Amino acid sequence: LKARCSPEIQATKKGTFMWPEVELNTTVQLECPFPSLTSGERDYKSPEPSFGSKTMKKTINKENMERMFSSRDDREKIVEDKVQTHLSRIGKPFAERSCILVGDKAVWSLVEDSYCEEEGYSVAKQITLRLESLTSVPSQINEAMFLEATTQLRQVLAYAVGDIKIARSMVRVFSSILEMNTSVLDKADGNGSLSQQLVDIINTYTSFARLSAPTGTLALSSPNLVLEIRLIEKNTILSKSGIIFSPSDTADTPKQVRKRRSSIRQVSVLVPQEAVGSQGPVRIQFVFYRNGKLFRDRRIPSAPWDMPVLSASLLNVTVNNLSKAVSYTLPISSS
Repeated sequence: LKARCSPEIQATKKGTFMWPEVELNTTVQLECPFPSLTSGERDYKSPEPSFGSKTMKKTINKENMERMFSSRDDREKIVEDKVQTHLSRIGKPFAERSCILVGDKAVWSLVEDSYCEEEGYSVAKQITLRLESLTSVPSQINEAMFLEATTQLRQVLAYAVGDIKIARSMVRVFSSILEMNTSVLDKADGNGSLSQQLVDIINTYTSFARLSAPTGTLALSSPNLVLEIRLIEKNTILSKSGIIFSPSDTADTPKQVRKRRSSIRQVSVLVPQEAVGSQGPVRIQFVFYRNGKLFRDRRIPSAPWDMPVLSASLLNVTVNNLSKAVSYTLPISSS
């Protein structure tokens, strides 16, 4: 009688996996419970494992799960059905585990689930996509929609910092909020606390968003909100005058923003080179709001809100006694 690994149900942050009973030197692949990655985003082909003898690969999916957990007699009748096409060949992400020999006992190896997405990320993507749909027509956003969006944007923030798709979707929702009717915003947020929470979400994101390189740039654009994060060192600054940011020049600018560039060409900020210092990379964060709806002083109902808001902040450095001032350019208010 050949050694076998016992069936096992394994609950992880990437979902629940049901590993069937298999013979020694068998590698099992299970479809990821939350398979949002695609073959275009990641190469799912993994090297064939070697355990000193011929290894059979088995792919378990919804169609053959019941058969894999059927009786041994039934399994022997459907051996040909056990050997499935490698999941990487059909573009579906999978988790993989092998039945190996440790000492004189057959045991399961550690799970290789790097191709699977955590449940939280999958849920966060669903939430942001739903919010995009909910707020797609800014003029139709009501108080309930605004309150729901504010609550759920806080919930997805932790996932947005590590997932560019969630972040882009989040920024598009913010853009719609910045275009909603001001009267609705005033009713839903009479004291301005929710507006401050939304600003805090943006500031937290720019402070913690992961960059793909030790010294790199991350830019996110929408019609009403532009974010740019840079990790720079003093000797990499190309302009002698300093670090320049203009929302019309950001690398991630979509078509709908380009059409409206004329109104933001006048907007820019210049941070002097000396502000960066000479010790290690400095994280500099730029945020552009097309209007000041989230910054209105509720004590002054007639205060203008149509002026854009521009901010620049530096992390990992202390700035004192600059010989050159930080300069910015904003259009003159029409009101």
